[in-house]
Order: sequence, then structure tokens, then C-alpha cells
Amino acid sequence: MTNRATDHPPRPALALNIGITGHRAGKLPAELRDAAQDRLNEVFAAIAHAARQFETKQSTNIRDGVCSLTLHTPLATGADQMAANAARAVDMSVRAVLPFDPETYAHDFEPGQERDQYSDQLSLADAVFALDGRREHGPEPYVSVGEAIASKADILIALWDGQPAKGRGGTGQIVEIALGRGIPVICIPVLPGTPARIGPVHKIPSRNDDAPGTPSAAKVDYDALIRTVLVTPKGSEKLLLKSFLRERERRWNARIEFPLLLAMVGAKPFRLSSVRQPDYDEDIADDLKTFERRRDLLGDQFVNRAGTVHSAYAWANGLAIRYAQLFRSSHVLNYILSASAVLLALAGLVAPAAKFELVLLELAAIGALFVNTQAGRSGQWHRRWLQYRHLAETLRMLPYLQSTGVAVPPFLDGRIGDLRRGGAHAKSWTRWYAAALWRQMAGPEGHADEESVTGLARLLVEKQLQPQAEYHRANAARMHRLDHRMHIAGNILMAAVIIACLIFLIGYVTMQDMILANVGWFVLATAGLPTIGAAIFGIRGHGEYLLAASRSARTATELEAAAERMQQVRNLDALATEIEAAASVMLADLGEWTQAYQEKQLNVPA
Repeated sequence: MTNRATDHPPRPALALNIGITGHRAGKLPAELRDAAQDRLNEVFAAIAHAARQFETKQSTNIRDGVCSLTLHTPLATGADQMAANAARAVDMSVRAVLPFDPETYAHDFEPGQERDQYSDQLSLADAVFALDGRREHGPEPYVSVGEAIASKADILIALWDGQPAKGRGGTGQIVEIALGRGIPVICIPVLPGTPARIGPVHKIPSRNDDAPGTPSAAKVDYDALIRTVLVTPKGSEKLLLKSFLRERERRWNARIEFPLLLAMVGAKPFRLSSVRQPDYDEDIADDLKTFERRRDLLGDQFVNRAGTVHSAYAWANGLAIRYAQLFRSSHVLNYILSASAVLLALAGLVAPAAKFELVLLELAAIGALFVNTQAGRSGQWHRRWLQYRHLAETLRMLPYLQSTGVAVPPFLDGRIGDLRRGGAHAKSWTRWYAAALWRQMAGPEGHADEESVTGLARLLVEKQLQPQAEYHRANAARMHRLDHRMHIAGNILMAAVIIACLIFLIGYVTMQDMILANVGWFVLATAGLPTIGAAIFGIRGHGEYLLAASRSARTATELEAAAERMQQVRNLDALATEIEAAASVMLADLGEWTQAYQEKQLNVPA
């Protein structure tokens, strides 16, 4: 999917990524290999069947007719290649993730049959991604390739004797990495001297197969496992997801109160873009051009599948802009209407002959106030603004994180288990949607050499870090100017009230008759001006513009520092670390912003 092509936000396709870790052929007893292959065949067949059954029941949330199952494997002899055979037998795609470039990695295997098997498996792979490891890096490339497998895996299969890793990058360490991220591990124990009769279990087996409490003969409920891994929103969150998927694009936004306020105080000029949003397709095409230019570094599958994420981002971002303007404008209008009702009531003191008409106008202002508030609440403008902005900012960095082949989004890292086991984070439909899109994205292809790494680093700086830092600098200045000028306006009004009171007091002593004859005007000024001032301070306090300015300034500084560090990146691990850090900065700002506005519903001003 390379453009929007629909009238609604895109539904993600069902995708499941399997990782494999296990012993090489040298550590796998020959008498157990056939049995181990049989176990792997059973596991992959059961996973594929359960996933495809799950897909048929989720048509309201996911795209029909698409079920992408992928094995990510380092293709070493033994477990890795056996898993590749089992995956192809059930029509899973096989993506090879190598610690070195293919030629260098070939020297891991003995010349002859071993190396030929590696070459054959490599030629059969649907995609190949080689990390930038070097022999002089020692065991670190093997650790990195294990982390790369874990970064993509929704389920890790371990063909393993249950013993701790003998060194860095061993099977035991990769299992620990997966468990640390909450990734379900199906362990097929292959213990020297014992038959490979043990069924796959969700936990690391005991060395003693018959130890009390060890589920050594347990069978995995694959349907339950798939439901757990691909957990979908329930209850009200499910309804909110459906609401998002039914959204339509609306280019015009007639609620211009907030843009007019910005223009009136000189914070931001009023332009056509204040009432007309860019076409979503244009945004999608612009984003895709960024990655089209790097097709040689990322591969065709990556660029093609990134289209759905770009489309989802364009929808979430466009809808967030729309509902933000609806909510903020309604909030401004509420204070204007509230102040107007008071002023109309006071105006009866200076225009008693028009009292009937003034009362009608006052009632109209109060009625409009309640209608405006009800429209905002029934339309859930506040909730949609916050959630769609949260979703957009969560999706923004996904293609860049995915482009490394090893990075993990902040919303998954460290909490991925909670998400996949149906915990608190899984309850959020925005998290589920982002995770589903992340899951269906193809990983990069080719060789992550220094040229491709620095190219991706420049791409991130050019397309995300610098523009976002500039946006936050501009937003900090705009919000500070808005807050400052509204503060000045409020102070001017309060000063005007003081002057009016002094004039009244002085006049009452020196020109009492004239003052009493015009007392209505003094009441209008001394009561009306504070009402306008209260409305200004209400708008200012509700918007928390000074806090927003401070937050944006801090975020800009952190992103500028991230951009400087990114310019120094020369290897894949450093690139992944910096991209994850930059994404964390953006989401931290988003978290603070969400917390600040979470309770600021649209209400009738007291």
C-alpha cells in the first residue's frame, strides 16, 4: 500500500514474526536431530494454523485476506536452518539476519557440506539483512544478531539444552534477552542423553525433566498463545478503535476561533492553512519519497510495507490537527460567550430601553455556550485530539526505528510483555494499533555497512530531528508570545478598572451629580472589564501556554543534542541507540503534554 487509497484510516494486516535461537549442529547430538526437526515442524505448523484461524475472526480490526507470517533466523547450521525448513513447509517467509556480510559469515561453517547448506539456505531466503559486525569485534556480532532477532520476534522458539550460555551470544543469553522483553519463548529442550520427547513449553525447562512443578510434558495451547501475542482491544477500547477506523477526511475546518486568537495577539498569522488542511495523500506521498530515496539501503519490501505506516500517520496527524482546532476553538468560544452574557446583562444599565433585546441576546449567548459545550462533548473532540496526537507521534518514528533492523520502539521496549500479555498497556487501542503496524512492517535488507548506517543517520536528522527541533523552537516562541501578550492584555484591563474606580471616586467627591447620572457606565466598566479579563485569564490558564512553551524549548534542546550525536554515528548499534533515544525524547514530551491536558475537558465556565 503506497497511498491512502481509502476513505478511512488503514486497518493493519495480521502479521506474526517468529524468532529462532538454538544450538548449532556441532552441539546437537546426531541421534536427536530428526526428532528435533519433527518437533520444529509440529510447532511451526501449529503456530501457522492458529494464526490463520485468528485472522478469520478479526476482520473488523485487520485487513482481510492478508496474513503475513515470517521467520527471522541467522541461518546457522543446526536449529536456525532446521527452523527455516519448518517455516517454509507451512508457507512462512524466511528472513535471514546475519551477524556479518554473507561472505564473511560463510567462514563460520566448515568447507564442504556445512558451507553448501548455508549457501543453499541463503539462496532460499525471502530477504537477507546483514549486520555490520566484524571478526575483530569478538562475540559482539552474535549478541547483536540475537538482539536483532528479538527486536522483531513476537514469539521466540529455542531449541536448547536449558543450560546457561557458555559465552556472549549463546542460546541462553538470547533466551534471556527475549524473556527480559516479555516475548513468549517456546522451548524445545534437547538434552544430551535424553530422548527429544519433551513438548514445547512457555518457560525455560529444568535440567531435571521430572522435577516437581516442571511442565515437561505440557502442550502449548497455540490458539491461546496467538490470542495473547496478538491481543486486541476489548470493551470501550475496541469501540474507540472502531471509531478511529470509521473516521473520514475533512479538509475544511470552520472553527477558527483559536487561529484568530493567535493572529490577534501576533503569535501566528492567520492563513488559508488555518481553515484548510493539506490533503492526506499529499502527506503520504511526501513521506514515502523519503524512503524511496533509500530503497537501495532498505529494500523493496521495507519501502512497500512502510506505505501503510505512512498512511496511518497521515490520518492520525491530520485528524489530530482537526480535533485540536475544534477543541481549542470551542474552549475559546466558551469564554467569549460567557463574558458576552455578563456584558449583555450589564448593558441593560446604560440602555434600559433595549433591555428586552439585551435579555434575548444574553439568553442566546448562554444557549450557544451550552450547545457549543455539548457539541464538543458528544463529538469527543478532547479525547480524539489527545488520542490521535498520541497515535501520530507514536507512529512518526516507526519507519526509522525499523530501518535499523535492531531498534525497538519505546512503547514496546521494557513493556512489550505487558502489551502482549494483555496488561495495562495492552488496553490502549492506540498501543495495539501501533504494535500491529510495527509487526507488519518488513525489516531492512542488504548489508548495514558504514555507508548505509551514516546514510540512515543523515536521513533521520534531515527528516525528523531537525524539523522537529525547529517546530518545537517555533512552538516555544509562539506559546510564550501568546501567554505573554494575553497576560499584558489582562493587566491592561485590570489597570483600566482601577482607573475607572479612581475616576468614580474623585468624581463622586467633585462632580457627584454628573457621576450619578452616568453611574451605569461606571458599573459596566468596573464589572464588565474584569469579566473580559477573567475570560482572558481563563483561556490562558486552561491552555497552559507558558508550560507548553517550556516543554517545547526543552524538547528542542534535547532533539538538537540528539541530532549532533547522530552526526557522529558510524555503526548500527550506535544508530539504533540514538534512534531509540530520539524516539523516547519525543514520546516523553508527548507523555507530559497528554498528562497536562488529560483533565482539561470542555466545560461551561463558572
